[in-house]
Amino acid sequence: MDKDLSFFVNLARRYFWVLMGAVLFIIGFVTLSGGASNASGMGFGVIATLVGGFLFFQSLRRVRMEQRLRRAGIVTEATVTAVTESNFSVNRVLQWVIRYRYADYRGGSYEGQSGYISAEEAVNCRCSTHRGRFSHYDN
Repeated sequence: MDKDLSFFVNLARRYFWVLMGAVLFIIGFVTLSGGASNASGMGFGVIATLVGGFLFFQSLRRVRMEQRLRRAGIVTEATVTAVTESNFSVNRVLQWVIRYRYADYRGGSYEGQSGYISAEEAVNCRCSTHRGRFSHYDN
């Protein structure tokens, strides 16, 4: 993939749920402020606003955490303990989860797991150790 194009693809992936939450929130808010005259219109507006707001703020929190890790995270090595298929699928393609273990600079041992990733990405993580970042604020 072209280097410039891959930048925009990664940016779109990172902010997709933030944008979806914002759009849903705005649709719900416009429905409510437009004077939904019947109960079903009012119900849709309330539900869309609540779900959109939740998606927006949760996704934004995750994006900010990832930015903080890239900027100020401490580099360490992690050992991949398992690469497993999940029950979640996107476009009828099962997604995978990587479980890993790492030690922080104080010697504490922690375990974590990735988000959902494609099978192609999971194949690349089957080796035993990888470098990654963690934040001392999360421990």
